[in-house]
Amino acid sequence: MNQTETDARFVLIADADALAAWLPPDGLALLYLDDPYCPICRRAKREMSRLDEEIALLDVHAHPELADVVEELTGIRHESPQTIVLRDGAPIWSASHYAIRADAVLRAMERTTTAE
Repeated sequence: MNQTETDARFVLIADADALAAWLPPDGLALLYLDDPYCPICRRAKREMSRLDEEIALLDVHAHPELADVVEELTGIRHESPQTIVLRDGAPIWSASHYAIRADAVLRAMERTTTAE
């Protein structure tokens, strides 16, 4: 997989309005909070890039206020790197640091779709 294919999965979110517009009121959404200068974040981003889903990418180094917005929306304390799975706008699963693994995200997403 080349870098362009990896980057294509991520939708860069640069402000609160873009985040609100990106989050669907119905269905699943993936958020990934990233600091591109953090080596743990680089590892976590590689894990997230293994998914076939579109992922909202929030660069908390460039836009630290977005971490506060996500915390307000979800009630989940910010830790970068961080992945949050939302269903119908509500958080259903989250992980940070080394707990961010593609297989764990997929399992969380599958559990929510089979629970309908």
